[in-house]
Amino acid sequence: MRLIGIDTPELSGRECYAQQAASAMQSLVQSKSVRLVRDPSQADRDNYDRLLRHVALVDGRQVAQILTTKACLIKGNIASDGEKIYHLPGQRYYDVTKISESKGERWFCSESQARDAGWRPAEL
Repeated sequence: MRLIGIDTPELSGRECYAQQAASAMQSLVQSKSVRLVRDPSQADRDNYDRLLRHVALVDGRQVAQILTTKACLIKGNIASDGEKIYHLPGQRYYDVTKISESKGERWFCSESQARDAGWRPAEL
């Protein structure tokens, strides 16, 4: 399958950033329910016979939009006791963790950024 709107380097050709692109996609969809949506303005398949589809998460967010506009996917959550904990995509409570910026919670672009700001990783 090929994600509509995203042109990434090929893993098979060992192109630059191919592994990073694959990891970003994996962190968003692995072990999660997604919805594949056909786009009537696109062909059904590409030149390599891969399905062309939009991919939506169960909460309605479009994966292509997340990949292109929001690289900061680490959730910085404040527990009821005030402890600052960050959650990575794919972790146990990531999908149910909501970020309320008005309460001081925030998004981070890297684990080092979260740790430097005084947040600890979520327990696995």
